[in-house]
Amino acid sequence: RALDLEPESIAFLNMALCAVANDEYFPKLFETCFTRHTRKLLATLEPDVVLLCGKKQLEPYSSSIESLGTRVILTWHYRGMYTGRGQAELQRVRAKLDELS
Repeated sequence: RALDLEPESIAFLNMALCAVANDEYFPKLFETCFTRHTRKLLATLEPDVVLLCGKKQLEPYSSSIESLGTRVILTWHYRGMYTGRGQAELQRVRAKLDELS
Protein backbone atom coordinates (compact mmCIF):
# COMPACT_ATOMS: atom_id res chain seq x y z
CA ARG A 1 0.00 0.00 0.00
CA ALA A 2 2.75 2.42 0.92
CA LEU A 3 4.14 2.27 -2.63
CA ASP A 4 0.67 2.47 -4.21
CA LEU A 5 1.11 -0.73 -6.20
CA GLU A 6 -1.70 -2.83 -7.60
CA PRO A 7 -1.83 -6.14 -5.70
CA GLU A 8 -2.25 -8.05 -8.96
CA SER A 9 1.06 -6.69 -10.24
CA ILE A 10 3.31 -7.71 -7.35
CA ALA A 11 4.65 -10.82 -5.69
CA PHE A 12 6.19 -10.88 -2.24
CA LEU A 13 9.01 -13.34 -1.79
CA ASN A 14 11.30 -13.82 1.16
CA MET A 15 14.94 -13.99 0.07
CA ALA A 16 15.73 -16.54 2.78
CA LEU A 17 13.56 -19.45 1.76
CA CYS A 18 15.33 -21.79 4.15
CA ALA A 19 13.83 -22.58 7.52
CA VAL A 20 15.87 -21.72 10.59
CA ALA A 21 14.79 -22.09 14.18
CA ASN A 22 14.62 -18.98 16.37
CA ASP A 23 16.04 -16.70 13.64
CA GLU A 24 19.45 -18.35 14.12
CA TYR A 25 20.89 -17.51 10.74
CA PHE A 26 24.06 -19.28 9.70
CA PRO A 27 26.78 -17.26 7.91
CA LYS A 28 25.96 -18.46 4.38
CA LEU A 29 22.16 -18.45 4.80
CA PHE A 30 21.32 -15.92 2.09
CA GLU A 31 23.81 -17.38 -0.38
CA THR A 32 22.58 -20.94 0.21
CA CYS A 33 18.89 -20.05 0.00
CA PHE A 34 19.35 -17.79 -3.02
CA THR A 35 21.20 -20.50 -4.93
CA ARG A 36 18.84 -23.32 -3.96
CA HIS A 37 15.49 -21.57 -4.19
CA THR A 38 15.15 -17.84 -4.76
CA ARG A 39 17.09 -17.51 -8.04
CA LYS A 40 15.02 -20.30 -9.62
CA LEU A 41 11.76 -18.68 -8.52
CA LEU A 42 12.82 -15.32 -9.91
CA ALA A 43 13.81 -16.94 -13.21
CA THR A 44 10.36 -18.55 -13.37
CA LEU A 45 8.43 -15.40 -12.41
CA GLU A 46 10.46 -13.14 -14.75
CA PRO A 47 9.71 -9.91 -12.86
CA ASP A 48 10.46 -6.52 -14.42
CA VAL A 49 11.61 -5.07 -11.10
CA VAL A 50 12.74 -6.54 -7.79
CA LEU A 51 12.78 -4.48 -4.62
CA LEU A 52 15.55 -5.92 -2.47
CA CYS A 53 14.59 -4.95 1.04
CA GLY A 54 17.60 -5.15 3.31
CA LYS A 55 20.42 -3.22 1.63
CA LYS A 56 23.41 -4.49 3.59
CA GLN A 57 22.64 -8.18 3.50
CA LEU A 58 21.15 -8.38 0.01
CA GLU A 59 23.22 -5.99 -2.10
CA PRO A 60 25.57 -8.81 -3.19
CA TYR A 61 22.63 -10.47 -4.99
CA SER A 62 21.80 -7.48 -7.19
CA SER A 63 24.03 -8.50 -10.09
CA SER A 64 22.76 -12.08 -10.09
CA ILE A 65 19.17 -10.87 -10.25
CA GLU A 66 20.01 -8.28 -12.90
CA SER A 67 21.60 -11.06 -14.99
CA LEU A 68 18.06 -12.46 -15.32
CA GLY A 69 17.03 -9.25 -17.11
CA THR A 70 15.39 -7.81 -14.02
CA ARG A 71 15.96 -4.31 -12.66
CA VAL A 72 16.80 -4.09 -8.98
CA ILE A 73 16.03 -1.34 -6.49
CA LEU A 74 17.83 -1.68 -3.17
CA THR A 75 15.93 -0.39 -0.18
CA TRP A 76 15.54 -0.83 3.55
CA HIS A 77 13.99 -3.79 5.29
CA TYR A 78 10.27 -3.07 5.41
CA ARG A 79 10.19 -2.90 9.23
CA GLY A 80 11.95 0.48 9.12
CA MET A 81 9.47 2.05 6.73
CA TYR A 82 7.11 3.33 9.42
CA THR A 83 9.53 6.00 10.64
CA GLY A 84 9.93 9.52 9.27
CA ARG A 85 13.11 8.50 7.44
CA GLY A 86 11.31 5.39 6.23
CA GLN A 87 8.62 7.50 4.62
CA ALA A 88 11.32 9.42 2.73
CA GLU A 89 12.79 6.09 1.60
CA LEU A 90 9.36 4.99 0.34
CA GLN A 91 9.10 8.19 -1.70
CA ARG A 92 12.56 7.53 -3.19
CA VAL A 93 11.57 3.98 -4.16
CA ARG A 94 8.24 5.15 -5.62
CA ALA A 95 10.07 7.75 -7.73
CA LYS A 96 12.49 5.09 -8.95
CA LEU A 97 9.61 2.80 -9.88
CA ASP A 98 7.99 5.66 -11.80
CA GLU A 99 11.26 6.21 -13.70
CA LEU A 100 11.36 2.54 -14.71
CA SER A 101 7.79 2.36 -15.98
